[in-house]
Amino acid sequence: SWELFVAGLGAAKDEFLTPGAGRKRWRKAWNRIGSGVLDARKAARESVEAIKAEARLQAFALGAPGLQFLNHIVDRLTPLKLAAACEEAIKGACADFQHPSARKLELKSFEMGARPPQLKAARAYDVGKDAMAFDFDVKWQSELDANIEAHLKGPMGIQAGSVPVSLKNARVEGTVRLV
Repeated sequence: SWELFVAGLGAAKDEFLTPGAGRKRWRKAWNRIGSGVLDARKAARESVEAIKAEARLQAFALGAPGLQFLNHIVDRLTPLKLAAACEEAIKGACADFQHPSARKLELKSFEMGARPPQLKAARAYDVGKDAMAFDFDVKWQSELDANIEAHLKGPMGIQAGSVPVSLKNARVEGTVRLV
């Protein structure tokens, strides 16, 4: 409560003004409190301005009822386009993989499964004269099944065998931005 704050402030003042301490200690403490309040006020003002700027930037937001059509499209595109994109992404990750104990990773088989990602929310932003950005909040508990073979290095870099690695039922939750 305010009364408690004022009582605490009075106690602090009495402590700072004990004989021999002088008024300089109190003035220094009060100035420090004042600068903290000013910093907090400035941070709050900047936060409000950032929220206002975001609101001006956002062209529209689409909730669950409006997402039914988009989810239907994603459902149809998953086996056609999204599966190929995921497979290429995993192949790229295997090609870029580097580890002192492995020579390479090789994708042996890939199955996307039938469960498509679910779009939970969508927002559109004007990002320039001729461009827009779309943010989609996505939740996906996939039925992905990828089998990868890890080719290991032995002493002096010679092949030491391989180990099968499986990636199954990957879960993705987050925001995807398309520009």
